[in-house]
Amino acid sequence: MKKRQHSLRVTVLAVVGPVLLIFLLGFLNVVQLSTANILVKAEDKYLNRQGTLVQGFLRDCMESAFVMADDIAIWNETVLFIKGENPEYLAQNWPEASILQSYGFHFIQFIDESGQIIYSDYSNPVTGQAESEPGGFSDGLEAIMSRLTPWPQDGSGLSYTSIQELGSGGIIFVNDQAYFVAAMPI
Repeated sequence: MKKRQHSLRVTVLAVVGPVLLIFLLGFLNVVQLSTANILVKAEDKYLNRQGTLVQGFLRDCMESAFVMADDIAIWNETVLFIKGENPEYLAQNWPEASILQSYGFHFIQFIDESGQIIYSDYSNPVTGQAESEPGGFSDGLEAIMSRLTPWPQDGSGLSYTSIQELGSGGIIFVNDQAYFVAAMPI
């Protein structure tokens, strides 16, 4: 019986084929692991950017709420309204639309020094329709109201560098709905 000899091509193919297959599998494995890592890094970078934008938006909304609350709180008409001496306050200052519609708020409350609600208005943030406040809403405001800095009783005025130092604010959640809250002493 004669032994058959393999050609050089067959021998090279038999050696190079498995080596190429091993390198190809290794390369694909490296590409797969690298791609996943690159995608995770890109997603983290995107989420960090989005988080920064959301934080800026929340900060700006809160600042806007503080500015509006501060603006309303310092009016003499507001003080008289709280004291019960200016019953036409809302109609005189917001004749065309409600205070909520005018400022784009979803709720507003005027509370006297004893904690009694003088005026309260609420609109559903989803529908925009006027409604009564949801249960527990005023309870969520108590912690924020307790942090207010009262005006000095001697009438000397109050010096502050930022609106937030005088007022109190935050975000409360009622019935899975978030509300920006800015409270100012009147």
